[in-house]
Amino acid sequence: MSTRARLVLWYVSAVGALGAIPYLSAVLADKGVSDQNIALYMALLPLAALFAAPAWSWFADRHGTARTLLTVTTVGTTAGLGLLAASVHPLFLVAGLAVYAISRAPQTPIVDALALRSLGNGGRDYGRVRLWGSVAFLVVAYAAGWVRTVWGVGPIVIGAVLLSGTIISSRMLPHTNKRVPKPKLSELVAVFARGTSALLTVACILHGLSLTFYNNFMARHIETIGLPSSVMGTVVVVGVGTEVAVMAMSPWLLDRVRPSRLLLFAFLASVPRWLGTAAVTDATLLIALQSLHGLSFGLFWVAAVPAFARHSSPSVARSAQAVLTATAFGIGPLLAVPIAWVILADHTPASLYYAGGMASALAALVLAPVALRRSRHTAVG
Repeated sequence: MSTRARLVLWYVSAVGALGAIPYLSAVLADKGVSDQNIALYMALLPLAALFAAPAWSWFADRHGTARTLLTVTTVGTTAGLGLLAASVHPLFLVAGLAVYAISRAPQTPIVDALALRSLGNGGRDYGRVRLWGSVAFLVVAYAAGWVRTVWGVGPIVIGAVLLSGTIISSRMLPHTNKRVPKPKLSELVAVFARGTSALLTVACILHGLSLTFYNNFMARHIETIGLPSSVMGTVVVVGVGTEVAVMAMSPWLLDRVRPSRLLLFAFLASVPRWLGTAAVTDATLLIALQSLHGLSFGLFWVAAVPAFARHSSPSVARSAQAVLTATAFGIGPLLAVPIAWVILADHTPASLYYAGGMASALAALVLAPVALRRSRHTAVG
């Protein structure tokens, strides 16, 4: 089996399973968890991204145990979602979510680093491999929306079944024969703090904050404005459909526009998406706005992965991708928790998207000095 096929198999099973996560807030609500407490429960996901992703990935860089680590954590993700699906008591719900979050955190950084190294070309072809995970996510999320209308916990069960498949696909990932020196902590710190990379880090934190409101509360938002759960499935189809299209175009885009400018465009395109999501209650308009997901996430991700890789050494390749995870899906979402807590005390989830629009606008403002430089050789591409 070719290198591409092995990577595609992993992305299909692992990213496809994430199609269950948009329904998690709604499933928790079914189990009696309040909107405010849902925000606290969901904080476990970014906490794991912030702490577990860098810790596990650094361990893998330091000891060369990525394949074993992936196998162990895939068992954990499967068990965690299984416990979530089967439980009602708050203690078991928290335990299931914690096991899932801690186990899931290092997987994408490790495999993204492996994909960049295996495919070569500085990440040019990464998007065309990663898009198959998005296709799987689309199919699962759409199907889960309909399943939920007849079986409330169904989306989480589907996710657990798919995650069990990653146990096999993780063992089939390609090997790389390139030997790299053991990493130094100073190299990893530089990914956060070196000049323009610090601006990139801050911008990703702000944009991650806005994406959190979509990832964690869109299903709940749809139901609170009186639309059926099946709308969430259509929202995902439209959003991820455009994401797949953008990822398919990523080699062409990266050949012509440096990653920092692609990121700036992704941030700017997110502003009308979030503000419109907050304002509309018509299903057709809401669904149409989610076509911007191709830019909000698809363009963001295919530009951010090579951007972080370009200013990190091979010895910290996995850890550098974990920095991206820690910022966009760790610190950003953690900042979103107190914001959501305050807003949801007196308002519906629709109000979260006004905050999301402001966060993406700030991300664009932070990155603009880097992205708009005339020099073709900047630290973030």
